[in-house]
Amino acid sequence: RKKYVYDLSEYSDFPIMLKKPKKKKLYYYYDENNEIKSSPFLTTLKFRIFDLHLDNKFKDNADFYIDEIQQKYDSMEYKDFPDCIAHYCQAHRHFDNNIYINSQSQSRVIKRLVVLAEEYWDIRSFRIFFKNFAICNIRRTWDMSANLENGMYNDSVADVEYFRKFFKIKKIGKLYDSKYLRLLQTDSKKYESKLYDSLQLDKETLLNSFFPSNEERKALLDKRY
Repeated sequence: RKKYVYDLSEYSDFPIMLKKPKKKKLYYYYDENNEIKSSPFLTTLKFRIFDLHLDNKFKDNADFYIDEIQQKYDSMEYKDFPDCIAHYCQAHRHFDNNIYINSQSQSRVIKRLVVLAEEYWDIRSFRIFFKNFAICNIRRTWDMSANLENGMYNDSVADVEYFRKFFKIKKIGKLYDSKYLRLLQTDSKKYESKLYDSLQLDKETLLNSFFPSNEERKALLDKRY
């Protein structure tokens, strides 16, 4: 039987399982040099939002999955958002690409990306029952320009649809690690703290709590993360 070779075109900045490991089974796929390689499982292709510009040619019909975009570019940092990334996002449909962006809140997504979005899904509630099942109540809108100032949508203005999604937690949990950011503290030193002496704070403690020293302020600004 002729082996099937996957032509992967899904990019993400966090690993997503596409084909789970199976006993005595190998998956075949084309690598970046169009050579056939094998693996016991298949994931999305590694990718960073900082690489999303016209100097890079991605695979045909590519899908991009960007998680926690506010960690890379918060809406408050809109002046730091590179024009080259914005230009690629504006032209991505001409390359037959799709871009999926996830954020804690729509208000924290750069407006230059929000106004380009074809759809916006807002998870209104998430509930677990019987330990292994969950239900999401989702609000979907197509009018991304409606009432953007406060990061909220007016149902009387925007085209809105409400629906529910049911899924198995264990099944979804095997596809990706929802807490992958915890690895950022792999080499962090233990934070030392102790109890307060009383409910009244002295002036020095108050100043330290509300105003970092000039040295601390500079060190915080210089930190990469």
